[in-house]
Amino acid sequence: MEPQIIDYYNEMPSGVHIINKLNDEFAELQKNYDELKKELEKYKKPTKIFKSNEDWNNTKNKVYEMIREIINKCIVENEIEYRSMRHFGICPIQIMDIGYTLQDGLELLTDNKEWSVNESYYITCGIKSFIQGFIESGKWHDLYDSVDAQKLADIIYNNIKYQLDDESHWPCILEDIALFKCVKCNKIDNYVNDDNLCEVCEKI
Repeated sequence: MEPQIIDYYNEMPSGVHIINKLNDEFAELQKNYDELKKELEKYKKPTKIFKSNEDWNNTKNKVYEMIREIINKCIVENEIEYRSMRHFGICPIQIMDIGYTLQDGLELLTDNKEWSVNESYYITCGIKSFIQGFIESGKWHDLYDSVDAQKLADIIYNNIKYQLDDESHWPCILEDIALFKCVKCNKIDNYVNDDNLCEVCEKI
């Protein structure tokens, strides 16, 4: 930057003030970027290393059992809540109980509480939307009257499992969460075979 005439009368060249101002603006932009990046991390799908495919599947099945148990408890075993469903679809206390269980289950799978809280909310919204579609179309009473409490609980459970990962479609919520360590090359990957070998090592 060329010196200015006024610089001969100032203790510090004017260009320094401009540079300082630019540095301040950059620092502010960097601060905003860091805050935005931190906010976006809340929505990034977490990953977790499991010992093997068996370990992953066993943990997943444990979570599914937790979900089935709470659904049966608040529908099959609670006659008041079950009867209320004919008028309201899924009841607030049912959504709350299912949501808390989903949160605990997802945290067990990911060790990430914040993501689990957010994702459990979206899943319960999916359940409410599913049932609301029947209500809006005037078909909810027909469905409710045509099945018993256990069948209704199964419908809701299957809806949740479909959202998570029922191994029948792609994409799904639990996809790419599980990572594994190859016992031969120590590579961390989302695939190992039953012998804990990655795709490359299993061909050697």
